Amino acid sequence: VTAESISHQSYRRLLSRAREYVLENMSEPVTVLDLCNQLHVSRRTLQNAFHAILGIGPNAWLKRIRLNAVRRELISPWSQ
Repeated sequence: VTAESISHQSYRRLLSRAREYVLENMSEPVTVLDLCNQLHVSRRTLQNAFHAILGIGPNAWLKRIRLNAVRRELISPWSQ
């Protein structure tokens, strides 16, 4: 097991926790600072994790999550 794989594992866990938090708080406008505070990490650590695992920053990811939620709401047959 290399240091890089350990780092990737911890980054994956961090992103999993970030996703869980955002999905549980979809009614709130979650920010990168909110994620940092909730996950007890620095902004730089969060950025490094997102870039290493997803290839995008946390702001871009948050935007995608929100847009996907709106898209699902719009195409839902019960969203009248």
